[in-house]
Amino acid sequence: MLWQPDYMPRVPVGLPQMNLDAPRLLAHCFLFEIDKFLDSVSAADFARFMDDIDIGVDSISEARDILKNLDLALQTRQVRLNSGKTRILTETEAKQHFKIGENILLNKLAGRIVLKKGKTSLFNEKRKVEISIRTGLRKGAFATGNGDKILKRLLNLARDAKADLSDDHFQRIFEEWPSARVALLNWWQNHWAPELKLHVITELVQDGFLVDDQARMDVAVALVAARLPDTSYVRLHIKQILLCMNPNAIWGLYGQIWIASKYSSANDLMILIESKVSIWSNHERLSRLVAGVLPRFLGLPSISKFRAILQHANGIGGLSVRQFHEDLSSTITGYTSVGGFIRAPNKSLPNRISHSKFLMLLSALHNATIAPTAVTHLKTIHSVALSDDFYQNLIP
Repeated sequence: MLWQPDYMPRVPVGLPQMNLDAPRLLAHCFLFEIDKFLDSVSAADFARFMDDIDIGVDSISEARDILKNLDLALQTRQVRLNSGKTRILTETEAKQHFKIGENILLNKLAGRIVLKKGKTSLFNEKRKVEISIRTGLRKGAFATGNGDKILKRLLNLARDAKADLSDDHFQRIFEEWPSARVALLNWWQNHWAPELKLHVITELVQDGFLVDDQARMDVAVALVAARLPDTSYVRLHIKQILLCMNPNAIWGLYGQIWIASKYSSANDLMILIESKVSIWSNHERLSRLVAGVLPRFLGLPSISKFRAILQHANGIGGLSVRQFHEDLSSTITGYTSVGGFIRAPNKSLPNRISHSKFLMLLSALHNATIAPTAVTHLKTIHSVALSDDFYQNLIP
């Protein structure tokens, strides 16, 4: 943030937009004065999330006055309202846009699922979610107003109630509602048999629906999080998905390495890393990712070669990650410094542990300085992850 007189041109110096929290922080800092302005309007109620603002007033004329004054206030900071995203709605239109009735019903359904989950059958709730998704898709209910938010809520409830989706509905949601993809993939990775939809994901990747890096990474993250059986069918589809990710592009290579770090052999992972040194060594996140897969080579003859590659590449940030895993896998202080973190499970994930934490666990299990009882305790805590077909063969 940089103060400047209103009459001066904008200076491209300010808060960097690199880390995940920076845009949110920027929005809050930039709009605190707007919050004060809206709070001073006694006839208005408002709610803001980052740069999304909903304002409630009693009349259309009041709405127009507030928009005019709001735009003037923003102009002093050299920004304007986005007229294409700014609408004045009547009470009836607002109820339809924000899906008030639908959200009330979903609140009740979510409450029933929470009360009954793990205690009694969720058959009725499961059926209600499945019917709601099918009906909503058929009637176009998710295509208007905040329909996409209703769809995401239904997908989250489908995950909790173990509801199912047809292949056609899965594909349609993936194609037509990009904002719901993360929720859809989260439902998929928590499915009791995620391999049943793996061919649909492969077709979507191959058909070019993933036109942006974020979508490719969403698929890569979901694939690694899922508990897939080690079958020739699964390996074939994983291979096809890997082939669709461009290893000459930064995020394509990131996705390939991330997927390969779970599903590929150590030899194939080594070939991928060695052949793309010129790309990942000059990118901080990629070099940290590559160094982070060091546990895959511990206890193998190829570990010396991998260490030599890391040392020669001297990737930005990678050497510190390498040292972290070296300490974790060989010293008692390396383990005790993060032992509590490693032992903590994450019940929201299919394997009760993230893939990055599993790699840390793998380093710890190679640490000969850890007491056998502590090793047994680690394996007991993460028994679900260690029963994953693709993880269990990596355990020393």
